[in-house]
Amino acid sequence: MDDYMEYTLVRNKNKGVDIETLLQQNSQLANNSVAQMARTQSEEEIEANMRNCVATINENGEIKIVINYLYEKKYPNILYVYDDGG
Repeated sequence: MDDYMEYTLVRNKNKGVDIETLLQQNSQLANNSVAQMARTQSEEEIEANMRNCVATINENGEIKIVINYLYEKKYPNILYVYDDGG
């Protein structure tokens, strides 16, 4: 999840730049698993993979833990909306 968030932040700031150029110019993506996947997979495939990961996390009842981690520790500026149904 961290790699996906990091990748999408960099990608959105560099629209139109191909992945190879981004990897060469941006050292924070060097060890990013999602950036490496982008070399061989389309954005749609990456997003589908992430949806599957989130679905698995949700099925295991861990989604609130992940959202809290991303919101509080890693990306405090993202919009945080979570309804646990309670």
